[in-house]
Amino acid sequence: MDEPNSAAGEITLKTYDARVEKVFEYLNNNDLDNAKIYLMKFITVEPNHPHACFIMGQILESEGNFMEAADYYERVYNPDMAPEFQQRVAMVFENADRYDLAYTVYKDLYAADPQNQDNIEVLAHACLILGKKEEAAEYYNKLLTITPDNDVALRQLAEIYEHTDKLMYHLTRARIFELEKSLNHMESEYKRALSLAQDEQDVLTVRYRLAKCYKDKKKFHNALDEYLAILGMTEENFNVFMELAEIYTELNNIDAAIEVLKRALKIYPDNKKAMTELADLLLETEHMFEAQQLYEKLHMAEPNNVSLNVNLAKAYLKQSKKEETKRVLLETEKLQPDDNEVLTALAGFYSLEEDFDEAQKYCERIIKKLPNSPLGYRKLAQMYELKGDNSKAHYNFGLYHQLKGEIQDAIDEFTWAVHYDDKDYQAIKKLANLQAQGEEKYQALDFYERLAEHEPDREFAVKEASKIHIAQKEYDLAHLKLQSILDEGTKDFEFYLLNADCLYQMKDFDAALENYKYYDENSNLCTDDEHVKSRIKQLESHVQNPYENNLLSKILKFFDKEEA
Repeated sequence: MDEPNSAAGEITLKTYDARVEKVFEYLNNNDLDNAKIYLMKFITVEPNHPHACFIMGQILESEGNFMEAADYYERVYNPDMAPEFQQRVAMVFENADRYDLAYTVYKDLYAADPQNQDNIEVLAHACLILGKKEEAAEYYNKLLTITPDNDVALRQLAEIYEHTDKLMYHLTRARIFELEKSLNHMESEYKRALSLAQDEQDVLTVRYRLAKCYKDKKKFHNALDEYLAILGMTEENFNVFMELAEIYTELNNIDAAIEVLKRALKIYPDNKKAMTELADLLLETEHMFEAQQLYEKLHMAEPNNVSLNVNLAKAYLKQSKKEETKRVLLETEKLQPDDNEVLTALAGFYSLEEDFDEAQKYCERIIKKLPNSPLGYRKLAQMYELKGDNSKAHYNFGLYHQLKGEIQDAIDEFTWAVHYDDKDYQAIKKLANLQAQGEEKYQALDFYERLAEHEPDREFAVKEASKIHIAQKEYDLAHLKLQSILDEGTKDFEFYLLNADCLYQMKDFDAALENYKYYDENSNLCTDDEHVKSRIKQLESHVQNPYENNLLSKILKFFDKEEA
């Protein structure tokens, strides 16, 4: 059977009558009028002829005649038809304002696939149109069990509940405002809901949601009142204990948080979350033996939990149980040899044991693994501090602050490092570079002068100092420094370029030309080629026409102004 060219007949029924096949000749030629005349022959004799009614319905649908199409679809529709046909029929029923028929189809689709969100939504919508509000609410609530944040369902429910259930109306609106992150409106809706709640379970539900709203708004004392009111009614909600403890912690009332968690563990003795939170607070407040007992219990349940193991080791160490501390940390290191938390804990342990060689190894492992992380440098600084090496301690604290972007703190630490060791050229170099990047250019010059005394850093220091002088238009001072390095036979050709720029600004054009040419002929890393070529061309013109010196000077001054 050929496929028709028109939009009609694009879905086929399982039931097929060969006598109707001739209609497709008309459809293939888009002769819909004769197709309808031909089909009416069958329908007149057999008003519910499945295939004839189906095709007639599709033709009428394609013409936009939904009322008549709906009539023909109604004749052939049955729940066993393919879902795509059912959906098409339902849409025609809707377009024909036959929502009673669409409702029936949607009920069949829902029965076949009750988890399909589209089926639930269109069925709920049909219920609303037909005035079946309670049934619509049932389906919209079903939709929320599948997609809790479904905005359409929430807004439709709010409209339904507005005149039928004020409590649910305010709760639903509160949820909408929660999704919109409109906390003030959410709070107002929950307060209204609380004033309406009568049933104990409703009161508990609303209080809990209001408490969470207060918590999100950081109105902690209001949240405390609600959580405590809930616990006064029931202790069956574990989350209440945890959130109450969290708020006490936020308010820095650690003792109260500990008491709440202990109370929770009496009711839920094996809850790992409560045990972990309580153990952490006990560790923080120096209740080491209690913390140890909880961590040991957790360790037995989760022997591979790195954070728990490290905290157990801390509890041991605080009680001077050094062997137990070392055992737990080394066992954990075998499980996670590159874990920063473990490496940090071992570095700290060996530092306290004054085994500084071992401590340094762990610090260096942290730095190697995360070279741009401040963590390793802080531990290394602490180790040197315990060791009594003030210069290295301050130097590593400087690196720690520098990596954190705390530049002034870094400068202060490097300054102290140099105070304790005036030959600490690493610290001097750091100070010079940091000062050069900031506002204290002349302070940077002082440190570059000191760095220049260190042979491996001499050329670097002189070059950087010269750049500062050039930036300050102190070309004669920069030239003296640069020339001293050139006289020593440097292999760094950038010195020739910098020196040429200084000589050019000092109007010593012959010497400037000599330096530009040397740089141009020897440097393989010329990054300013056009600048150099232009200068050489200008200066060679001056050499060839010495009587135009005054004119050239004026021209060069013009270029100087442009470059400035």
